[in-house]
Amino acid sequence: KRLAELFGIIIVLATFFLLIPYFRAELSYKESLEALNQNQPQSAYQKNLAAIQFFPYKDSYHLTLSQISLAWANALAQSANQQITTEQKTLIGQLLGQAINQAKLAVTLAPNKASNLENLGLIYKNLIGVAADSDRWSLAAFNSASGLNPTNPILQLEIGGVYFAQKNYEQAERFFQNALFLKKDYSNGFYNLALAQHAQGKMSQAKDSLK
Repeated sequence: KRLAELFGIIIVLATFFLLIPYFRAELSYKESLEALNQNQPQSAYQKNLAAIQFFPYKDSYHLTLSQISLAWANALAQSANQQITTEQKTLIGQLLGQAINQAKLAVTLAPNKASNLENLGLIYKNLIGVAADSDRWSLAAFNSASGLNPTNPILQLEIGGVYFAQKNYEQAERFFQNALFLKKDYSNGFYNLALAQHAQGKMSQAKDSLK
């Protein structure tokens, strides 16, 4: 009996000590979201990174850090304007790399969550024209997300947006139409469809899409 009681105490203590890192991670993650809401990307980044260091197994931590990294890189680039320094260029490059890596880690931890693949697609989409093959990787991620969530019109719109950026307006039109098939009153879908049609010289159809 005493052995069983001792074993039970050991299990309780072990569970308690294993949960400590998780609770510390949750606290840091909450603080990172608060910093993000206060438009403090550097603080949000550091607190989110701390959450991952405490507990690296939760996909949402990595997803959020990818978004924070991209937002901070964009903020640095916009604030620097034409006076960007070598140090800022280096930091921006590191943050963009971090955004991709963390988005990939979120997918690795939860590969069957469409939201993780959608986020990876969005990260790559934001890097089109900046990082090589970003358009190809963005399409791959969005298509995988769409495979998991085929009734989501936003994913069809995002795929169409990547094709539009590639100037593949015919394919873009096709996916914008898919989005509208899934959501009949999708105003953003109609707007983007009109843009794709206009780019192909289909003026009458573009005009009808905007009605």
